[in-house]
Amino acid sequence: NWISHGAMALLMFAAPPAAAEKLLVSGYVLAFLAGAWYLAGAARAGERWLAFLAFPFAYHQLFQFGFYNFAISVALFQTALGFWWRHRERAGVRFAVEINLLLWLCYFSHILSLTLALMGIGVLWLATLRRESWRRHLLHVPILLPQIVLPIWFLRDQGRGEMPATWPLEQLARYFGRLEVLYTLGEAQLWLGGALAVLFLLLLVATLARRRGWREE
Repeated sequence: NWISHGAMALLMFAAPPAAAEKLLVSGYVLAFLAGAWYLAGAARAGERWLAFLAFPFAYHQLFQFGFYNFAISVALFQTALGFWWRHRERAGVRFAVEINLLLWLCYFSHILSLTLALMGIGVLWLATLRRESWRRHLLHVPILLPQIVLPIWFLRDQGRGEMPATWPLEQLARYFGRLEVLYTLGEAQLWLGGALAVLFLLLLVATLARRRGWREE
């Protein structure tokens, strides 16, 4: 949870605290939207317009609560996932340095987004494993191996206490199903979240029906 504090400290050399916070918030929003645009383009360059579906999530609930580090980490998560997908075929030294730097930035924002980025890359790595290119594919394992160092250090240092109370599964499912992360100002936003959830589900079903088979996309 260092990124926003470091950025604020640097920004306050050039602006008073209130203006520095506004610059930080503006930078986050631009980074989030740019990350969505980059990820959509990496998956399918001809359909970048789908990135506009991410716009409602820029001012999500946790951002409104002031969790700036987590918000920035979500922007970095999108960029890291898109970068890996776009450049996965050139698993060399330059790629190793770039993807690790992106993921380390993710870690120093929030460990959850780093974990989700590694899980996402892992799923995509398995989905694109081919018999004819498995040797090159296996290079990604040592390339990403440095990413386990900082989380292990974090868990060793912080993970000794008891887990706090969590929501029951039913409440978690309702929160996810209605996209309550968009609920910040009023009840009307719950209708927006539900509508978006249905739209995403329909798009998923339509994509699977149109493709009629497994492809990398």
